[in-house]
Amino acid sequence: MLEQYTFLKLGETLTETYIATLPDDASKDTANQINRRTEFSVISTNYKKR
Repeated sequence: MLEQYTFLKLGETLTETYIATLPDDASKDTANQINRRTEFSVISTNYKKR
């Protein structure tokens, strides 16, 4: 995968600031796609099957 994205530095955190410094929109779009995250909250740990 690293060879595919040569514009990204190994170990670099994909922050908004870092992504904004990338050279072109295609690189920025790719970095944003790689960086997508989903947050969730555990609201219960005692699931009961009905």
